[in-house]
Amino acid sequence: MSYNPNGPRNSGMMNTGTSGTTGTTGLGINRTEIETPRTIPVEGLGAESTDTLRDRATQMASNVRDKASALGSQVSDRVNSGVTSMGEKMSEVAHVLRDKAPEQMAPYADRAARTLERAGSYLQEQSLADFVDDLSGMIQRNPIPSLLGGIALGFLLARNNRR
Repeated sequence: MSYNPNGPRNSGMMNTGTSGTTGTTGLGINRTEIETPRTIPVEGLGAESTDTLRDRATQMASNVRDKASALGSQVSDRVNSGVTSMGEKMSEVAHVLRDKAPEQMAPYADRAARTLERAGSYLQEQSLADFVDDLSGMIQRNPIPSLLGGIALGFLLARNNRR
């Protein structure tokens, strides 16, 4: 017994839904050369082939999971190195700001430089997962300011992209 998607069940044959017609395809190939039979025998399929198909599907799913995990690790490593690099740049900017600030702006430049250095060292020392955890904790502790900050950021991004 076999499955026939286009009609009643018949003995030992399965309808593939294609028919061989004469003429040419849009690619100039004679259709009789690529004619596919309408039915294929399925009598040989049994529990053994079902187990084989299940094993192959499990193996393919495992391969996909492994590749996705490896890709996720690569992306995480790249993001972590980018965050660390950004932290180093922030520390460099802090030093330049402190060195190049005019005398009357020195207290303000020093305060900004300290803030940049703290932020830079935080980014250098923390992983992306730690950063995300800290950010979500801050959002949970301060939901209204976080919401307003998100709206303001969205407004600025939309305004910048409109130009």
